[in-house]
Amino acid sequence: MQARKVESELDIKLASFRRLGNGPAGDGQGDGNEAEIERLLQQLNEVNKQMQSWVSSAGSDVLSHTLTRHRNILQELSQVRVIAWSLYSSESCSSMVSS
Repeated sequence: MQARKVESELDIKLASFRRLGNGPAGDGQGDGNEAEIERLLQQLNEVNKQMQSWVSSAGSDVLSHTLTRHRNILQELSQVRVIAWSLYSSESCSSMVSS
């Protein structure tokens, strides 16, 4: 349950980050979004670590499958973050050059 909640929050933050394009460089909003996304990714990683300890002690195939699914989601969300930040950096550089 906790993993799903954090994943949902990450989806919302990443969508907001992409939608806003983080505004003009230097508006301060981008830094807050980036920090919050990073915090949520770290939190999701910690939740996954906790689930790993439960899977190790329980030995359940169902829990193992669930953990694998959440690890895959974490990896995908991390990749989306990298792509979004790369695009933002490119756009910021382009706008500074054209100014």
